[in-house]
Amino acid sequence: MFRQKPLRIAVAAIMLALVVGAMISSCSAVSIGDNFNYIGNTTGPLQKVLIGQNLQFNLTEGSNNFSSTPKVYRYVAGQLENTYTPDANGRIYNVNWPPTGAYYVSDNPSGPRTQAQLSVEEPIIPLILRVGSTEVTSIVVGTRLILDTSGINLFDEDRVDLTIIDPDGILIKTDVNGQVFADITVRLLTGTYGRGGPGITTSGWKLGNYTFQIETIPEHACGLRLRSEPRGLTSGRISAPPPAPTTPTPTPSLTPTLTPTLTATPTPVATPTGTPAPAVTTTPAISPPATPTPAPEESGFEAVFVFPGLVTLAYLLRRRQAKR
Repeated sequence: MFRQKPLRIAVAAIMLALVVGAMISSCSAVSIGDNFNYIGNTTGPLQKVLIGQNLQFNLTEGSNNFSSTPKVYRYVAGQLENTYTPDANGRIYNVNWPPTGAYYVSDNPSGPRTQAQLSVEEPIIPLILRVGSTEVTSIVVGTRLILDTSGINLFDEDRVDLTIIDPDGILIKTDVNGQVFADITVRLLTGTYGRGGPGITTSGWKLGNYTFQIETIPEHACGLRLRSEPRGLTSGRISAPPPAPTTPTPTPSLTPTLTPTLTATPTPVATPTGTPAPAVTTTPAISPPATPTPAPEESGFEAVFVFPGLVTLAYLLRRRQAKR
């Protein structure tokens, strides 16, 4: 049983080599996740070359290979401007050609325009963080985050690191949800984590500030060294939902009794506009004389008045006689 394991590994390695060889010989401008962009001898579609890549021209036997070391010709407005020659192994490292003009690859100097044609481009790695279709700079923990890399022109099999720095300054290679961010293919980046897939789930992530950036792994991205612009993201806690509205119980309101304050309002005096009417003199009513109240009759009351009267009368009579 244990002797069969090395045999299985050897068979798998041979099959992988055959598949890779078939890809290189039958396709043009292809990345297999190593240090080169493989260029085939075909007059089919333009073969993409990114500035900064390493190129490998196919020299092995086959219908899609060059019979000898080819040369690259650049034409501008119909005039030959540059010629680039690979080394003895058919390789060119760190392409730094102008991204303009028409490029041809030929192992026949007399007829370069009848051979393979290249499209030279600047490499592009855009990065926008989105929730749904909305660009975001902050999310709630647990939200699915979409990495929008629309316009990226790396090859699907190129390998990159999705660099995510957490709030503690630690690089996340595999997160708490088992999501792998280190040494992944561009296919996974744009598919699973991008707009074509479910995105990145942030359940269990720490609260705080994160930094996102995409960085190529040169030895697995045709030799290309490139980083995207970094993007910042703040991960926060979900806020508590507002309490459900309740029907308030009416309570009698106590209205204070106010004691009115009486303010004296002056009575306006009308200004006469004509001759004043004569004042009417009112004659007071004459009340009838009051009836004297008879004194109470008591014993000896009359004698008190009679005796002084008699004395007075006797005095008056004596004086009268003396005058005579």
